[in-house]
Amino acid sequence: MVAVPASWTSVLRQLVRIVLIPVTEHLWRISVDQYHAMIGAGIIGENDPVELLEGILVAKLSNNTGHIFITESLRRWLEKALGPQWYIRCQEPLVTEDSQPEPDIAVVRGSFRDYRRPHPAASEAPPRSRSTGW
Repeated sequence: MVAVPASWTSVLRQLVRIVLIPVTEHLWRISVDQYHAMIGAGIIGENDPVELLEGILVAKLSNNTGHIFITESLRRWLEKALGPQWYIRCQEPLVTEDSQPEPDIAVVRGSFRDYRRPHPAASEAPPRSRSTGW
């Protein structure tokens, strides 16, 4: 059995509640284009706490200070370790065929200037992170 630090307890409880909530309603899937149209029409605000995952609008969890510290620490370490040919994005959108997730960390080819428009596609991430995570 793995010991879980006391500071993780509330986060784990929240995750368990999210995972164990049964979906009893039918879900309506939307495309990435429809999602962008909803943002463009003001139906979804730029700062609304939702993201599109596999065609479903999902509420984003809020970040606590520990999460922010770890994410920023990892971003800084990755920038030094990987060098200038990779852009390390924190909680910024990526575009896939049916999603526009906002992962804590994404490693994509190039520099931030390359992504003034549009958001990077998942194909611009290294193959290992796309298929298996870090």
